Amino acid sequence: MNTGRLLKTFFVILLVVTLGEIAYYLYYQFGIKKDIRQNNASSLITEPNSISTLPPQEKLYPTIPPGITPLVKQETIQYLKTDLVPHMEYYSTIKANNNIKITLSLEEFGNVGEINLDESTGKLYLSIIDGKGNLVTGYSYSKKNIPENRFFRKNGTDKRNISYKEIKQGEKIVHRKVSDLINPVLNHVIM
Repeated sequence: MNTGRLLKTFFVILLVVTLGEIAYYLYYQFGIKKDIRQNNASSLITEPNSISTLPPQEKLYPTIPPGITPLVKQETIQYLKTDLVPHMEYYSTIKANNNIKITLSLEEFGNVGEINLDESTGKLYLSIIDGKGNLVTGYSYSKKNIPENRFFRKNGTDKRNISYKEIKQGEKIVHRKVSDLINPVLNHVIM
């Protein structure tokens, strides 16, 4: 007897929940959607939207003022995007072989502005300045990366390896960064 009463109570609760869901479905189908279809959605929204947008992200690099020729032209950047990058994506799908070599080369000319080895961290800082003393660029080599970089002194056609300790402030410098895109990056600093 108690089991029958328990089952009837359970059935009534289930029936009430089901009828409530059906009523909600019908109201949603015919009541709310009808308002939305008639562009009368204002009856649904009672308070203004409080979502705010994030401020625009600042550009990573400043814009060059008009009248100044940029170092890299937009045509070059477009070429890299449309031609070189798709080739690189293709090369990333094929097996490595010795028939293809891909390198990017960057050369910076100037004088040694500052050369400093931080004894506590082992980092080597090298700055390159132009003839007027303006900073061209600066490099920071970690203790691990110092041996991976080669420093040369050039006398005419003679070129010999030197230690970074032999580099003097004010010397002429050519910093050549050759990025072999198949093998690790290699820097050549020629004095």
